[in-house]
Amino acid sequence: MSPPSGGQLVVSDDRGEALKTEFIIEAPGWLAWDESSDLEFQFFYLDTQGKNVGLRQKSTDNKITTVLPQTEMVVVRVYDRAGGYTEASQRMVITFPDVIEFIITDDVNPP
Repeated sequence: MSPPSGGQLVVSDDRGEALKTEFIIEAPGWLAWDESSDLEFQFFYLDTQGKNVGLRQKSTDNKITTVLPQTEMVVVRVYDRAGGYTEASQRMVITFPDVIEFIITDDVNPP
């Protein structure tokens, strides 16, 4: 038995703004060693300490739509029914917006 193989990790864009840009992340083309097994997919991003942070629990759905915090990489872990898995990753450039706008109204400081 060998872990899932043959697939890839595809991200709709490799650049965006933290917690603002919506990304479609998918993992097409993965095959199980016995080809009849349902695969499960779990998506992560790397935090600032380089640790995987889950975006969703394991699921048979190989696609997720989400916003991301500031990160440099997203990862998919593809599991077979025996618990074996393979990881694929995609480098990202997710930054904070350059300008943070504050809306100040007259109601903030009433007369």
